[in-house]
Amino acid sequence: MTHRVRSPLLLALLAVPIAVMLGSAFRNQLTEVRITVDPTRQFQTIHGWETVAQASVNELAKYDNRQEVLDELFDKAVEFGLTRLRLGVPASIENVRDFKAELAAGRISREEERCARYSTVNDNDDPFVLDSSRFIWSHLDSQVRDVVLPLASRLEARGEKLWVNVQYTAFTDLLCRGYGYDHDRPEEYAEFALAVYQHLRDTFGIVPDSWEIMLEPDNTQVWTPERLAEATAAASRRLADAGFTPSFVATGVTSASNALPYFAPLWARTELRPFVRELSYHRYIGATAETIAAIGDFSRAEGVPTAMLEKLNAGADELYQDLTAGNVSAWQQYALSWPGVDNGDHYFILDPSKPPGERALLSSSGWYLRQYFRALRPGAVRIGASSTDSGFRPVAAVNTGDRTAVVVRAMRAGLLTLAGLPPGTYVTSCWTDRASWDREPDPCAGTVDVDDRGEAVVMMPDAGVVSAVRTENVEP
Repeated sequence: MTHRVRSPLLLALLAVPIAVMLGSAFRNQLTEVRITVDPTRQFQTIHGWETVAQASVNELAKYDNRQEVLDELFDKAVEFGLTRLRLGVPASIENVRDFKAELAAGRISREEERCARYSTVNDNDDPFVLDSSRFIWSHLDSQVRDVVLPLASRLEARGEKLWVNVQYTAFTDLLCRGYGYDHDRPEEYAEFALAVYQHLRDTFGIVPDSWEIMLEPDNTQVWTPERLAEATAAASRRLADAGFTPSFVATGVTSASNALPYFAPLWARTELRPFVRELSYHRYIGATAETIAAIGDFSRAEGVPTAMLEKLNAGADELYQDLTAGNVSAWQQYALSWPGVDNGDHYFILDPSKPPGERALLSSSGWYLRQYFRALRPGAVRIGASSTDSGFRPVAAVNTGDRTAVVVRAMRAGLLTLAGLPPGTYVTSCWTDRASWDREPDPCAGTVDVDDRGEAVVMMPDAGVVSAVRTENVEP
């Protein structure tokens, strides 16, 4: 048998028409969808994308390259689109013992620390005379130095500001016999809030952007909706008298179905309404479509922004529902990072043994969330967006500088005609189910021009999330 050797040039020339035919066939198989943006319909203003200030600082202590890993993490967190940080303040800050330090030193067991974690020892018997020396600030200070300040400086370098959401935590049902708790008295709660505000201001020059009045109060017997309202009213008066502008996030319930019942007594106090920044809920229980829609309806009717601020393993589908039905202005999955397995409760997975650039990797859900977080920036106003196919779910917004953005959750591949957009150049990006498996580069990275008719075509190669963001304001 005679073997012929084909030249590389000939093979390349033959490959071109084959590739063109395959590409044309693929495009012909795509679902054609029309996404129409309607700027005359305006909804909520985006406040930002949040994470808990859990950056694995303690877990990295044993590694020599700890700071290098953290620097990479914070750089990527900002590029990912995060702009808010939840800074937890447990009730046990008001105490004479540092239970975290005692646990770390081996002087108490983890069970003992759990029993005392939310206990308090009153600074004195007068809630209007604050003795700040009777507070344990060490853990809070380390979180600010190690996480808050590095993220804040990176955002500032980009011309943005970190929103610091300070959250009070007191799972009082965990308290064991012998441990006390004083913050169930409204004026004692208010004194604690003031102590935290003053300490952050005087020590770090930080004034909280918001005070989340309680983490999951429906997980306690002490914190009823009425008691929360009383405590918030007391804190409002105390902070204002000290020269602070109260800014409350309420009420952070575990069950979304409890959001409106827990919020109602607080909202009924009309003197508090100017200081209520967000109505917050978590998605762990009762997050039915009807419940999320009811929260959104209340938000639009009453003019109060909403925020979904915790759900481990929440992803693009939950975010889409919260944005459109729940009318949320802020959203959070959970922690910033953790070493080890990708279990859906943190945005980044850390591995100090990897080469630089690979030590902080986005979680599998993070790649999809990234499309929303980077496209819809703080200050953006969500506008109307519709689709001719329910398998393609759009969200649109106008960022500052007239930078219109469209993000589409696609359930399959499609050829998307984006309509109703201001003419100009748009940066395109996507993450797909196939890309997440293979960790391929962004398959949609590039630009597309929207013509004078306000239209452009974007190809989505697989199920996932695709975004298009106008690069700059184009003069008429």
